[in-house]
Amino acid sequence: MSEIDYEKLVDYQQSMHKGIVRRKEKLQATQKALDAIANSLNFTGKTADNIKSYIDEVHTSGIIQQLLTALDTFDRVITAYVANYPRVDAGGKLFKLYDEDFDKHQQELKTARGKYAEIISSANKAMSSVSHIKETSGHSSLKKAGSDLKETLGKMEKIAENQQNDWHSYESGHADDFGDVQSVVDKVNSLVGQYSGGKMPVMGDYVAGGFNAAMGQQYTNVLQGMQQKNTQEAKQTAANNQKIVAANQEQYLFEKNKKLKQLEKKS
Repeated sequence: MSEIDYEKLVDYQQSMHKGIVRRKEKLQATQKALDAIANSLNFTGKTADNIKSYIDEVHTSGIIQQLLTALDTFDRVITAYVANYPRVDAGGKLFKLYDEDFDKHQQELKTARGKYAEIISSANKAMSSVSHIKETSGHSSLKKAGSDLKETLGKMEKIAENQQNDWHSYESGHADDFGDVQSVVDKVNSLVGQYSGGKMPVMGDYVAGGFNAAMGQQYTNVLQGMQQKNTQEAKQTAANNQKIVAANQEQYLFEKNKKLKQLEKKS
């Protein structure tokens, strides 16, 4: 059973976002440095062309670009996940209950419904046993009040159950969101192993187009799809980050006001 603390989830997302930005900056700086090296080669010929192709295809446009794509995708997916989580809540606001709290709440409602049912039943029996009370409006009012209370508690229990189901459905529906990121990580590790382990020609022995061939068309298609989606949703990802920051601030103010009210009650 899942237990989500939204505030901690926000903290994690914000920390990851900042870390991703820093890592992207370092990778982009490495790209520029490699480009400068490739363009600074002061000799020409087939070997020079092969080295330039190797630096560009394997490193600059290859491994580094794939890592950047993975980082962008991770940032986009986790930001959307965190930003949209509060929508699952029936009120559309930040929530603080854990699953275990909902379990406890539902159990309390069931217990309360049972206890109130016993009290109402007992009172009805007592009133029914007295002939001059049996047909009075007081007896009818008690029966109606008992029925209304039972219905209200039942509705509250159903709301709690539906909310919990919605949370579980949201989480399970996004369980595979990071599958593409993991695919990139696994493929990059494989490619690095091939080129660093001497299985593939490097530097002057490299043949242009070799890296794309090693990637394979299926993986290339997945990578291009990720890059396109990251580009298309870049503005939405930025908006989601702003939404999360605003929501976190709202939660902070809510908690602050709640603590102040608690102190006022004690004083």
